[in-house]
Formats: sequence, C-alpha cells, structure tokens
Amino acid sequence: MYIPDLQNVSSCPDVSVLAVGWIDRDRPFTWSEAVDGDLVAAAQGLVDTTITRHLAVKRTRGIHRCNICKEQDSGSNACILLPTEDSSLFFLTTFLLPHYVRHHRYLPPEGFIRALRRDLSHWELPSKRLEQCIDPKSDEGEQLEREQLRVTLKDHPDLLAIVLGETPARPHK
Repeated sequence: MYIPDLQNVSSCPDVSVLAVGWIDRDRPFTWSEAVDGDLVAAAQGLVDTTITRHLAVKRTRGIHRCNICKEQDSGSNACILLPTEDSSLFFLTTFLLPHYVRHHRYLPPEGFIRALRRDLSHWELPSKRLEQCIDPKSDEGEQLEREQLRVTLKDHPDLLAIVLGETPARPHK
C-alpha cells in the first residue's frame, strides 16, 4: 500500500503523524546505492522493540506482503508510531521497513533516520488519542482499511468486490 513519505496522515489538527516507508512497486521511492547495514539493524531494532514491548498500533486481521518482490518471509500486520526526540511529531511506518531497506535499498527521509537511530529504551506507547488521530475515515485511513480488506478477503474476490462496492451484488438463485 502506497502513502508518500512525509504525508501527514493525522486527522487531528494539533498532531502531526508523517507516513514513512509505505512504498509500492508502481511508485518511485528514494533508494540508496548500497545497503546500509546500520540502517537495516536500526529498522529491525525498531520492529523488535515494538513487538517485545507491545507498542504496535493499527493492527490488521491479515498480513500485508511486499508487492515488489512477493517475499513470503516478511510481512506487516500493524503499524509503528515512532516519535521524534522531542515528541513534537510522530512517524507512522510499517513492519516491512527492514525488508524494504535491506532488499530494495529504500532510503527513508533523514528526519526519520535520526529518530530511528536514537536510544529507544525509554520509548513508550503513544496515547490512545494519538492512535485515534490516524482516522480510518480520512483518505489515508480509508486506504489502510481497503488494503486490509483486500488481504483478508483475497480468497473471496466476489465478496471483496461487494464489500468495496466495486460491483453490485448478484441475487442468489
């Protein structure tokens, strides 16, 4: 699912939540000439810390796989809210971030990299209010919900089309 880097996905006027790492095979993204091992380790550390400390937000019922290479060993079923050092804004990223950096040489924006490389030992779960600012009724939130439905109902294309309103329901005979 694609969201441009640094697009504000918050529906709350007083909170900035910037998307990072929502890349897609059909959209250009910033990449580096070589894989940065330290950046891969920091991205994996963020995911590991999120899992260990139960800090994931916006959990989904299905797994989103990389649509660039279709690797089945990596997937995402939740989001991560990473604060800047002063918590003046937050970055929303995916559990696929280490995969994107390692296998596709994705290069996140510099501000995100700074936030990622700092000490996360005191990082706490953002408030529930902050999570609610990633509104499913916003365009980005609706896009997240539609993607989650596509993953969940991938084996039932007729039902998916009906739920997404892409085709009219056919009456049963």
